[in-house]
Amino acid sequence: MEQLIEQLMEILRQNMPEVEVVPEFSKQVIPLERIRITVGNKTLEQQNGIQQTVIHIGVYVPFYMESNQCNQMIDKILVMLSESTLTGYQGIAVGGITYHSKADAFYTEMQLKFSHSSNTISFGSIKIPCDPETVSLVCKRHLVSRFSAFLGEVIQDLGKKSRIFSFEGVLDKEQYQQVYQVYSAGEKQTVILPDESEMDAVLSSFSIKKILPNGWNCRFIFTEVTL
Repeated sequence: MEQLIEQLMEILRQNMPEVEVVPEFSKQVIPLERIRITVGNKTLEQQNGIQQTVIHIGVYVPFYMESNQCNQMIDKILVMLSESTLTGYQGIAVGGITYHSKADAFYTEMQLKFSHSSNTISFGSIKIPCDPETVSLVCKRHLVSRFSAFLGEVIQDLGKKSRIFSFEGVLDKEQYQQVYQVYSAGEKQTVILPDESEMDAVLSSFSIKKILPNGWNCRFIFTEVTL
């Protein structure tokens, strides 16, 4: 999680060089006339049992500036997040603008929600959120049994069957539509397996297992295509 926070802070610094970006509870002294953003986190467990990490962004705009400066900062951050590729990002909640007496500044808090498991599986050009505890890779051989009057049961090995790779993950509406389009096309793509090896496959099964407040918990099954 520390790596995710550092990644987010770096993105904020690159996109908003005029702003001081510091960790929450930082002892760094920042001039009161500077706009500053603090970043911190805590982990929550929702009622459906799915772990989420919520990163808190505090936006402080000096009181001598107009409050709409706070709205401008919020808009910049929203645009930045919509264009970023932060792994596991689920959405954002924005609080109201208040006066922070200790900082003598307009203040608002933004809560960025990330899936606790931030793994993704690449399939062609898309990335699908993946719960690592649900990953399964099935490798089988095609064995045929026949009976011989002289030898008894004889097992014939006809070679490897196609591998079956499956997992579950939570999709929001946009991700769901994207994955469904790939499924409908039925085209062979390259899936990157957890050991980082490649497998040419089709998305042979795509189902919704549970409806959640932040999207749908789906199961994905990929079947290897060797030709």
